[in-house]
Amino acid sequence: MGDLNMEGNPAIPDFIVNNSPDWKAKGEDLQLKKACEELLKEIEKKDK
Repeated sequence: MGDLNMEGNPAIPDFIVNNSPDWKAKGEDLQLKKACEELLKEIEKKDK
């Protein structure tokens, strides 16, 4: 998988989501929401 040292380099998300300019003011994080949705899908698959 290569060098996992992330110092000075941001994590790259598996799913890219564009937050609106006022996302912080609204208290919304669409990237986090998408990540949670994908994790719930994975859990549902394993439960079947």
